[in-house]
Amino acid sequence: MEHYQIIRQHALVEHLAENAHEVWARKRLSEGWTYGPEKNAERKQTPWLVSYSALPEAEQDTDRQVSTESVKAAYALGWHLEPPLPSQELATLSPDEAAQVQALETYLEQERRSEQRSTTFDFDMNDQPELEAGVFEPFPVLKNAIAFLQQDLYPIWCKADADALRQQKRHRWIALCAIFAGVAAIVLAVVVLALKW
Repeated sequence: MEHYQIIRQHALVEHLAENAHEVWARKRLSEGWTYGPEKNAERKQTPWLVSYSALPEAEQDTDRQVSTESVKAAYALGWHLEPPLPSQELATLSPDEAAQVQALETYLEQERRSEQRSTTFDFDMNDQPELEAGVFEPFPVLKNAIAFLQQDLYPIWCKADADALRQQKRHRWIALCAIFAGVAAIVLAVVVLALKW
């Protein structure tokens, strides 16, 4: 049984890693990025705008590490993850519960298909408009989970994202200063050598 649970946990991490890559790709596409053989920030091109299965193992492993840390964070916050119900357990649900599970699976499958057909993606981490629009009303458990994430984790994510963007901007400035200082040192050395000759 324990071996089975470990396999299920690995499967969960793999699904979450694939989802993390898809979310990242949608964000890049929404920002105007396109596929390119090499990463080029100026042209907004990256070789990673491919399906998760087409990523190199090292890139997949990065997504797996992020997913593993997310699962650890959920446990640290007191959450307990349950594997999906096998089909024999679905039979033990009340007709109402079984209908809710089926409706959720149908809804998620429709969303997945509509995303695959869509050429433009609308990505954001803010689920408040969906909550207010009642998108999750047929799914009370999902609605409560999304509401928790929106209320408790979204502000933390916004702060961490803003901090990361500030750090990226700071890093760019430091790198530019180092580049200009290096170029200036080379030019100065060439001038000094030219004057000595």
